[in-house]
Amino acid sequence: MAQQIQIDKVSNQFGKNISNWAKSSAAYCLKMNIVKGSSGKLRPKEYMTRAETAVLINKMLLSLNLI
Repeated sequence: MAQQIQIDKVSNQFGKNISNWAKSSAAYCLKMNIVKGSSGKLRPKEYMTRAETAVLINKMLLSLNLI
């Protein structure tokens, strides 16, 4: 049930811009605060800047206790 709520949250934030196969991973990243979007919107089909990529990688490594 909790996972469905997270996936619904992802669906609301991504709209129709995310494939079904990616929703559970996106929900995990939202739950772990790895991603939060820009102005409350996630932009899965837009390019990321180098700075955004560095922040994403840093947050992923921190969530896995690798750094």
